[in-house]
Amino acid sequence: MNLLEPNALLIWPVVFNLIVIWGVSLYYSTHSGWSARPNAHGGLHICAHCHRVYEDERSDPRVACPRCGRLNDRIYIADRSKGES
Repeated sequence: MNLLEPNALLIWPVVFNLIVIWGVSLYYSTHSGWSARPNAHGGLHICAHCHRVYEDERSDPRVACPRCGRLNDRIYIADRSKGES
């Protein structure tokens, strides 16, 4: 079979697309860098009542808002400083 025959020319785009799809799936299966990780020291909080954004150095998962005193959960943000993309 000659690679430049009309029938072979119709197969090359399909083969190329399958190789690209396989490569992209391989890349994303090994690079799962968008997962949220908890901070080891403190964290960022947003008050659900007064909407104040504040940071706390304690490692408690729930911390009282400095403005209104209500307890709020920590927000986990993906750490992009380590070269993850």
